[in-house]
Amino acid sequence: MVVYLTEPGTVLKKSGGKLVIEKTGAETIDIPSSKVKAVVSFVGTNVTLPVWDFLLAKGAPLFRLSAGGKCIGCLESVEAYCMEKQALQFELSGDRDFCLAMSKKVVLGKVSNMLMVLRRLNNIYAMAANKDYFIAPYIAKIEAASSVSQLLGYEGVVSRYFLEFFSSTVIKEFSFSGRSKQPALDPFNSLLNFGFFIFRNELYIALKSQGFSPYIGFLHKIKNQHMALTSDLIEEWRALIMEAILILVNNSAFKLSDFERDASSGAVFLTRSAVRIFIKCFEGLLKREDYYVSDKKAVNVREAICCQVNSLTKVFERKDPASYLPVTAGKVRVA
Repeated sequence: MVVYLTEPGTVLKKSGGKLVIEKTGAETIDIPSSKVKAVVSFVGTNVTLPVWDFLLAKGAPLFRLSAGGKCIGCLESVEAYCMEKQALQFELSGDRDFCLAMSKKVVLGKVSNMLMVLRRLNNIYAMAANKDYFIAPYIAKIEAASSVSQLLGYEGVVSRYFLEFFSSTVIKEFSFSGRSKQPALDPFNSLLNFGFFIFRNELYIALKSQGFSPYIGFLHKIKNQHMALTSDLIEEWRALIMEAILILVNNSAFKLSDFERDASSGAVFLTRSAVRIFIKCFEGLLKREDYYVSDKKAVNVREAICCQVNSLTKVFERKDPASYLPVTAGKVRVA
């Protein structure tokens, strides 16, 4: 499990074989240390040095977040690095054919999930436009793309169509026009950004457990302070995460009073209480089962992430993108 410390004044301590969250007002929560895979600590919360030592020995990362939810640093063990595998990552990241083949796998998985989500939303909201008519023709173009940049161009068009249809199903109170990433400029984008951040943490943990560097990808370019590989793998999940957040919003899990706006930048952030609500709801998403990696067996999201990273391991061992099975919801696949 990932432990989130959100409330100012909260302290995480170690006591025997457990971690103890102490909150203001003498409230405590005990967590078996064996279950902890990572800790996320917001500014204003504290993690004691014995917990640092425990996390380093266990190989579990500690993420530090700003009050607005931006990651400002990560504490992790030196044993989390597998230089042989990371050297192979660097080698293959420079292989044009490998990167293109892997990128096609990921983008086709992403498009599959976009279509699945839109079909499910259409069953609820009866969207007037035939979204398959706009998106499906790009599948052949993606398969035939001759470069990653051309592929990203097609992916960008599909994403715009998806966002146009998707945004039409959001309740009026949370309506938005387009994505605003860093910073979010409206409540719905604020929820999306925080949801993607939490999901990247799950991918980060899974990748590090297999010795991968989260910073060396094949679809997204390598650049400072950007976890390119987590950005690559989350692409397959984006539409599913957006669908889960849409359901929360349309079912009134959040109110506009759950958000704060920075007067100088216009950035919109969740309040600390809303962050706690979101994390609790997101845990429910991670337990949701679907046919993510097989048409025969449903698994939950965390299990699917492990399968996704295991599939990536086989790709690097064989240097063969054909070994990769993208994550797709439901039993309809285009990859």
